[in-house]
Amino acid sequence: MSNVSLKLRQRAEVMAILKKYRDNVSPKGSQLKEDVDNLKKIGNDSLVAKILFEEITDSKNVYSNVCAVFLLEAIEDDVFEKTAFTFLQNSEIDDNRKFFIISLLKQKGINFDYHDVRKYINSPETIAQSGVKDFLVDAVKNPEVQIDLLDFYINISKEDRVYFLNNLTSEFQGDDLANAFSLLIQIVQDKDEQKMIAEALLETNSPYALEGLEFLKKEKLFAQYASKIDHAIKKISFANPNFKNIGIIEDSTKDKAYISFIDGNSDFSLAFSRKKENGQITTVLLTMNLMKGITSCVGFGAIAQENFNSIIERVFADSMPVNIEPEGLKLLCDYYLEKNYKTSTELPYEYIVWKKLLNDIDSNNLDVSEYLNKNLEKLNLTDAKIHKFINSKFLETWYYSYHQNEKVDEIIYKIEEKHISSIDEINKLVSETVDKYFISNEDFMAEFRSRLLILAFVAKLAKLNASSACAYSLCFENPYLKTIVTSIIDKSIYYYL
Repeated sequence: MSNVSLKLRQRAEVMAILKKYRDNVSPKGSQLKEDVDNLKKIGNDSLVAKILFEEITDSKNVYSNVCAVFLLEAIEDDVFEKTAFTFLQNSEIDDNRKFFIISLLKQKGINFDYHDVRKYINSPETIAQSGVKDFLVDAVKNPEVQIDLLDFYINISKEDRVYFLNNLTSEFQGDDLANAFSLLIQIVQDKDEQKMIAEALLETNSPYALEGLEFLKKEKLFAQYASKIDHAIKKISFANPNFKNIGIIEDSTKDKAYISFIDGNSDFSLAFSRKKENGQITTVLLTMNLMKGITSCVGFGAIAQENFNSIIERVFADSMPVNIEPEGLKLLCDYYLEKNYKTSTELPYEYIVWKKLLNDIDSNNLDVSEYLNKNLEKLNLTDAKIHKFINSKFLETWYYSYHQNEKVDEIIYKIEEKHISSIDEINKLVSETVDKYFISNEDFMAEFRSRLLILAFVAKLAKLNASSACAYSLCFENPYLKTIVTSIIDKSIYYYL
């Protein structure tokens, strides 16, 4: 078969796969997975990627998302990147489609210089003027449109951002503008842009401005506007006493809330979903770090139940998803959000949008310490119980990789430099290090006990009462604390050597 004939046959195979998705508003996850495999079997990533990007640049909505799934799952990284940039450089492709491609590059984990985005888009003026009203209206209820707004704003130059803001404030007002600006004020760093947005929010008199105004008040931005901000909040709240920003959760009910077991980096995951009457799922997935706060956030809107199930399987691949009360999940989100502020850890801007899935959940009457410690029980630890706990699945990832902990690295250096092969000598070195730099280190022990508390809490939720009680007992002064810390250092050295 000639190369031309082969390519024609391969193109036909790709188009036959895509045809069944054009009018399917809720494709099944199992079918998508099967067709990812079918696209891989074609054996021509360059051609498949080219066709998929052509379809994306000529379509919108659900079908584009299907093509995006195929690109992310079926195409090798180098081919994906090369083809994506080829399309970005095409001046005939619509700017909005280009931003969609840029979002795919981000999802693929490809390092993309957003400061250069201006050379790929044709006309920021056109974007600002074309379809903005519909865009702003959609942004009230559609979380993915809100993310698009933030992505767009971050990706353009200062000159284009100023033009964009001026255009919006001169052409629009009321709820739609207030909703957009309440989002933008939370990510903007430039003082001039902050001032433009703050002044516009003060003029809208919209309840959708409350989120942005409360942010300005909390962050103490623009002291000269402090009294105006307070007055505007009181005025708007008085005029709209029952207002809740439920645009993106309207016509949906609370569905699932999950928490993972905590890993050796003091990270754990949360997942929350809502379901519409038509069965479609909207979900947010979060990574929390005990010391830093919220470190990762991603959301998916209007997906099928099977797709949601697949996402949960991937996110919780190393830890079963454990059911948690929505109120408890909201409480943990609020608590770790404060960690971001206290530690100056950058908050993923996606959280600004996806946190609204929790807007109808009230956790104000709960205390974090009381909530986590509720129903937890201690037990009398023994060598046998500790040995079983140390070797359990919960602690599989509780160790330090190379360069994660300088004191562990020092042990490794000494072993290598002095060619120590005696187990007794290594054990002595580890014991001395644990006593001097870990057990006596208040900051380390505080984090370690917090990690054990989260483990005890999640194990209790999972009805693993013995493991929960063992972890909880170690949260207090206990001679076995050194045993478990030593096991972590031993494991770290073992995995390195």
